[in-house]
Amino acid sequence: MLTHSIKNKNPWDLSLHPQTRTKLQMLREIFDTWLTIWNSPNQQKWVAKEWYVIDLFAGRGWHEDGEKEVSGSPLIFLESIFSKVKKIKENNVRIKLLCVEKSNKDFKQLKVKVLKFIENHPEIKDIVLFDLHKGDCNEVSDRIIEKVEKSSKNPIFLFIDPYGINIHKDAIKKYLGLSNPIDVFFNYSDEGTTRTQGLALKQFPTAKEKKTVSSLETFIGKDVDYITTVQLLNL
Repeated sequence: MLTHSIKNKNPWDLSLHPQTRTKLQMLREIFDTWLTIWNSPNQQKWVAKEWYVIDLFAGRGWHEDGEKEVSGSPLIFLESIFSKVKKIKENNVRIKLLCVEKSNKDFKQLKVKVLKFIENHPEIKDIVLFDLHKGDCNEVSDRIIEKVEKSSKNPIFLFIDPYGINIHKDAIKKYLGLSNPIDVFFNYSDEGTTRTQGLALKQFPTAKEKKTVSSLETFIGKDVDYITTVQLLNL
């Protein structure tokens, strides 16, 4: 997914970052579908009972929408799991939620939010193991992967939502190299692309670099739209 963003001192304010609202809606719908599919009778015939959800840029766990709090990605995962808690329990499934956050301030807020959610929804304790890691996702990837059972029967949902280019190709390849069935939601703001293009043209204003920038636009596209399930039903 490619989204548009603007510079602002408060990246958590949805009124100033409407693309984030769309991203969160997409994540909720896609993850809910992921849970439904893996929890279906056909999949349950062969799939293992331990699944993994990995969030490499977990943030503080919540956003602002006026005076209202809106759940960020880790709480969206927990809310979606809770909405299906009965059936997940019946199938004896456990889900490891592995979250990474580099900012010390955001890390502390996220921990408080998650613990509060689990305290208010005790039914989820039996099926969710929450494992929060403070650090750069590029540096802790090996630690995260150690927590995963490497098997074609243990599914993974990987969420990557970096600011700019804050994840290395080698880190992504480590996850994609696992034998597990893995679904990846990669959200990338075109602000990062614009910033990178500008730097390339400023430092290397040659025909070759300009051609590279043009090729990048062709590959990514200048505009990407998203239609929600509700919009599809109303077409």
